[in-house]
Amino acid sequence: MALNLEGGCLCGDIRYKVSGELDPEDTPSLCHCRTCQQASGAPVMPWATFNEKDIIITRGEPKVYHSSETAVRKFCGRCGSQIFFHRRGSHMLEITTVSLDTPDAIDPVRHIWVQSQRKYLNITDSLPKHQQES
Repeated sequence: MALNLEGGCLCGDIRYKVSGELDPEDTPSLCHCRTCQQASGAPVMPWATFNEKDIIITRGEPKVYHSSETAVRKFCGRCGSQIFFHRRGSHMLEITTVSLDTPDAIDPVRHIWVQSQRKYLNITDSLPKHQQES
């Protein structure tokens, strides 16, 4: 099912549109990895993956941070909102679903990297939990 969604950063300098289908191989996830925690300042980050051709930046230009040898994070240079995650060499792009204008439009279907889950965060939902990304 094709989605037509819009989103952006906290201050509004960055805006984007998504018109496409979720990547069935990399389902919407709640990521508990330490890098996401440090990049966001939160214990968990919700991500959804799309083909990068289905995402159009309609306002602004995100700043780029190479957070590892294989990953790039894109964020607003003014307010710091993290918006995109890209694995080098991939044609897929992940968006933070909370940056969508309708953040409940995409429900997560799994938890990933739960070995880095904060001890105070008690996960009580029935979603599958993976020690690493699967």
